[in-house]
Amino acid sequence: MNLKTLLFGVAAVALAAGGAVYASSYAATETSAPRRAVAADHIPGELPAGNWTYTVARCDDGQSVGYIKTGTTASIDFTCVETGVYDMTWECQKFGDGNVLIEVTDLATGDKEISQNWSVAGGEQTINLDGLITAGEKNLKFTITADHDGYIMNYNTPSFTKVSDTYNPVPDGWDTIPGALSLSKWSYTDCKTENNDTNVGYVVNGATANTDFYCTEQGVYEMAWTWSYAKDGMVAIVVKDLATDKIEVEQKWTSANGEQKLTLDGLITKGKKNISFTITGGDGFLGNYTAPTFTKVADEYNPIPDGWDT
Repeated sequence: MNLKTLLFGVAAVALAAGGAVYASSYAATETSAPRRAVAADHIPGELPAGNWTYTVARCDDGQSVGYIKTGTTASIDFTCVETGVYDMTWECQKFGDGNVLIEVTDLATGDKEISQNWSVAGGEQTINLDGLITAGEKNLKFTITADHDGYIMNYNTPSFTKVSDTYNPVPDGWDTIPGALSLSKWSYTDCKTENNDTNVGYVVNGATANTDFYCTEQGVYEMAWTWSYAKDGMVAIVVKDLATDKIEVEQKWTSANGEQKLTLDGLITKGKKNISFTITGGDGFLGNYTAPTFTKVADEYNPIPDGWDT
């Protein structure tokens, strides 16, 4: 479908519930295909908000985008002049919680070079784009969603700055699996590390621990750790993909003393992840545990345990 633009002359409009103030006219657009790349739209540099195609949202003044509710999309074709890793900077005004899926697609090959989620925040925000954008014609798309029907955000024209020639998928300081996840890098509530970060102790009912890590090999993993003083504890284990927000592992394990090996119930794909433990049980301390170590045990995940009838 060709781009259809309806121009409406209106007085300056102030969005209720804290929305942006807009110019004296606005453009409502309907399109089924992104606009083709032109030399004026390129990175490094700005991609002017007035040159994008929108659904739900609208851009009144060529620089700011408002009226953003769940289901909003924004899309632009552009030319990447220099292959590299890029930061995207934009000024945002937050009205409610929401998520922005950021996707960069190569128009010649159809390959997705960027696909990541960003939680809406206010103020000037710089997002480290998670991938290498190669030179050539691209499409950039934002898909903005929320679990409410209210306004989510406004934002201004985003700008793109090249920060590196090469892409390292593992952020500085992150642990990787296969391997151990160092206890010093976790965040804790109602428990803490002790003995020079060699174990976690003071674990009580409702304790939580979580950390980000990078999985270098897709597969099914076994998690090994050693418990002592275990008492009436249940550990809820969740592994979530940070790009898609998809839960890849979700299971419960009853704590027991000694070295414990647990096959995680799901396929952990390659990429950035978060793992969390939520520990529940009776009164008093529920045990101590050491750093978990992850060993790949299979390439594919079979949800039916060996020997089970179906």
